[in-house]
Amino acid sequence: MKKSLLKDQQGFTLVELMVVVAIIGILTAIAVPNFKKYQAKSKQSEAKIILAALYSVEVSAQADYDSFGTCLADMGYDRPPRGYYGAGFKAAVAAANTSITTRGATCTSTEYVTPTTFLKASQGALPTASNLFTSTNATASTFTASASGNISSGTTGFDVWTVTEKKSMSNVTIGY
Repeated sequence: MKKSLLKDQQGFTLVELMVVVAIIGILTAIAVPNFKKYQAKSKQSEAKIILAALYSVEVSAQADYDSFGTCLADMGYDRPPRGYYGAGFKAAVAAANTSITTRGATCTSTEYVTPTTFLKASQGALPTASNLFTSTNATASTFTASASGNISSGTTGFDVWTVTEKKSMSNVTIGY
């Protein structure tokens, strides 16, 4: 009687379990990189929102003072307290800011965010001031501002977006 009970028991063999584990491993190897890519793409919406706000402030300054400038805080730009991106200009542009101050406005600050105070420390390597804002400028009639951040928490580099006075937004460096 005991022999027939043991003979009737059903179960999985070790080979069958190993096949299932291998299939799960293959599916994971395909899914995780795609998930990280989609996650990084969703973080890019922050850069677009920040640059849209920055663009609005610049256009408003152009309408009010007939000049663009780098003193975004004085012009009403309110940057988010924390996020994945830093945005603004690399340095003050005296000619553009002087054009605003001669029309009676205050234009003393230069809005560029120090990476250590803006970006999340858990994002991996933080950008330096030299690579946070690449090729940015502002004159009385033109501007190019940028937003930069490490959105992939890896060593692939920084994701950099720019916006111009023509509302041309582009992803100049893809960081994922």
